[in-house]
Amino acid sequence: MKLVGRLLLAIAATLGVTKFAVAETSYLLFDDDDGLHGCVNCNSFSSQSICNEFGKFGSEFSSDSIWNDFGRVGSEFSTSSPWNDFGKGLKVVDGTGRYYGRLTMNIGVPDRIDAFDPWFKAYKALKKPESVRKLICDGT
Repeated sequence: MKLVGRLLLAIAATLGVTKFAVAETSYLLFDDDDGLHGCVNCNSFSSQSICNEFGKFGSEFSSDSIWNDFGRVGSEFSTSSPWNDFGKGLKVVDGTGRYYGRLTMNIGVPDRIDAFDPWFKAYKALKKPESVRKLICDGT
C-alpha cells in the first residue's frame, strides 16, 4: 500500500473515522483565510488533489501547492506552510466542514495532527517538498 494510503488509515484511526468514511470523505487543506490548498485523499487525477502534479494543488510550480518550495504554502518561511518549524500550517477539514487539526511540522501547535509525521520525517531527510510529493503520491 502506498504511503498516502497508510497515512489516511492512520488519520482515520486517530480521528475515530471508519475505513468506509475514509473512502467517502475528502480531507481538504485550508489556510487561515479559508483559501483552499488541495485535497489530501482525492483521486490523483482530481483537479483538487495534492497528488495531481499537473493540477493547481499538486504542481511544484503552483503558488497554491504545498509542494512549491517558493510558494505561499510550500515555502519553509511561510507561516501557512506545513514545512515551517515555527508556523501554524494548514487546517485539515472534511467535505462537511468538520475540523480535524493542522498539517504542520511545528510541534508547538496544540492541534497538530501527528499522523502526518512520516511526511515531515521525509521532508527533513529530502529537504524539498516536491521530493516528498513523489514519495507520498508516486511511491518513488
